[in-house]
Amino acid sequence: MTKTIDMKKMITSWLIIVFTVGAFIFLSACSKSKDSPSASGKYYIRCKVDGKERVFDGMTLGKTTDAGPGFAAYELNLTASKDAQNVGENNFGLVLSSSTPFKEGQVLTQQMIEGYGSQASMVYIDELGSTYISLNDILADDADVKVTITQVAGKEISGTFSGILFSSLLEYAHTITEGSFYLKTE
Repeated sequence: MTKTIDMKKMITSWLIIVFTVGAFIFLSACSKSKDSPSASGKYYIRCKVDGKERVFDGMTLGKTTDAGPGFAAYELNLTASKDAQNVGENNFGLVLSSSTPFKEGQVLTQQMIEGYGSQASMVYIDELGSTYISLNDILADDADVKVTITQVAGKEISGTFSGILFSSLLEYAHTITEGSFYLKTE
């Protein structure tokens, strides 16, 4: 039993690292010109982290993947940084997966999609560069992640979210409430 838990911890740690590095590369690759909506502050991810308001609108990006019909055929990665010049800290990300195209009123949770992962997961990198994530097999039910898509208009998507984040040691770390996002997808 201990080997199984240790293996799950190792896999979870690996997923945290992959997601974090991917988010950094994703944000770093973004255009920072004044003509880019993602650099204008129009788009954002906002939430309360343990009751304290956080706004991530310095650099935003939404990336949609359409792999066709089936489980997790549609994936949406939403990432925002507080400061476009410093993407290594003060970041928030949402990864959403669905077997159907995303639509208004759709609710996604931490529920696992067989053979893939969860419908919704969150990652938060604080001002010190410490990473907290909801995605893990051991505490999936405890994360209580809920994302509701409130609007899909062309390439723009908005919604609300909440949940619990854990440290890399799988310890409770932060409660996320009153989350909202408005992002342009590519």
